[in-house]
Amino acid sequence: MNRPVWDFRIMLTRSKNTSYREAMVQVTEVLIQFLASQRLLVPRPSGEGGTVADRFAQFLEEHREELVVRKLPRTEPIIPEELVIWQSDLTLEGKLLFEGACSRWLRAHDRGVPAADVSILERELKKIRQLEK
Repeated sequence: MNRPVWDFRIMLTRSKNTSYREAMVQVTEVLIQFLASQRLLVPRPSGEGGTVADRFAQFLEEHREELVVRKLPRTEPIIPEELVIWQSDLTLEGKLLFEGACSRWLRAHDRGVPAADVSILERELKKIRQLEK
């Protein structure tokens, strides 16, 4: 059963608070960068638009003129609101990471740990990769 593991639109609708929405944009950007850098996203056949990170990069490229020419308010995310990471977008390691460490990483962020601090995700991924050996 394929289900969403990260739905950006749902994250944004949880609160109208500007600082919360800005934090969700930052958290989503960090998460996508981490998943892409650790090769936790499944590549898609060329007709399906590539990985989530590829689709995000393509969105940025397609809207580069707008994003550079006009200054967007901080509340308007540059991430497409329809961004959803599905289980099928993740490798087995990525799925295991979402089952455990992702919620801990988000709780740490809620307690004031910067979103860019992905040490929780890194430690869990290291454990997962050691178990696979």
